[in-house]
Amino acid sequence: MKLPQIIGVLAITLLLLAIYLVFSYAQIEKTMLEVQKIFYFHVSSAFTVFIAFGVTCLFSIIYLINRNDKCDAIATSSAELGLVFCTVVLMTGPIWARFAWNTWWNWEARLTSTLILWLIYIGYFILRSALADDRKKVYSAVLGIVAYLDAPIVYFSVEIWQGNLHPDTDT
Repeated sequence: MKLPQIIGVLAITLLLLAIYLVFSYAQIEKTMLEVQKIFYFHVSSAFTVFIAFGVTCLFSIIYLINRNDKCDAIATSSAELGLVFCTVVLMTGPIWARFAWNTWWNWEARLTSTLILWLIYIGYFILRSALADDRKKVYSAVLGIVAYLDAPIVYFSVEIWQGNLHPDTDT
């Protein structure tokens, strides 16, 4: 078995273990009941988004320096992963919010900046599909770097704009 296959099997095993623990081991919260368990997927997905898009930014910088196609492939793959998990965040958040705060969406700063982050990375893949091979790598690397500037905005948006739904990031 090669390393990517081992990592894949390990990832699937850990994912199944996590799902099992969330639904069978974790206690049911008294006021939110089972809906609270969405929180385990929502928050961990959000942190995965920051890491994946950070990897995209890092390998985009490296690509622009070295013009190594492997760096472009890593940046693109991590952008795909980040986009999937950002979609999970944007889907689980409103479900959680509906039961926690009696609203699906309210255009709060963190919600809106996360949606903007998602749209930017959708644009990343539109750009990659619209350009010729040599230009798409350079332009998408630049966009991958610039797009990551929204990640700290998402993270600190509650403190910057005094959002009323999400807790502060320093608590």
